[in-house]
Amino acid sequence: MPVIDLEETGWKEKTGQALWYRPGAPRMAVDIHFAKREGGSWLQLSKGGLPMATVTLTPNGWELDGSLFGRKVGARGKPPSRAGPAQLALTLGGQPVGRGWKTQTSADGLILESTKSGERWKVYLDE
Repeated sequence: MPVIDLEETGWKEKTGQALWYRPGAPRMAVDIHFAKREGGSWLQLSKGGLPMATVTLTPNGWELDGSLFGRKVGARGKPPSRAGPAQLALTLGGQPVGRGWKTQTSADGLILESTKSGERWKVYLDE
């Protein structure tokens, strides 16, 4: 994946918070930093300033860096449905999500939910 430089021309950035839930796990609040431009998008989820997961999407592929958890994966094409943070990046970028995910928008935010695993993201972005 190319190195992302948000100082380059064309990036439009948004920040906010999300509540993440998965059955059997405690709910977790995380900070979101999302950026998009023609040809790609980038999402970072952090807690207390510590990056937890970073997603990079390009026209040719995707990468999910969960360095906090010691894991980095990626491939050509669209990310797999099981990769929740990557599905969140697709949603925020205005792209269709993978099979088994549904989105719902309201006046105060966005909800992304997996109908298979029960994983759920409730997102509040600053404008």
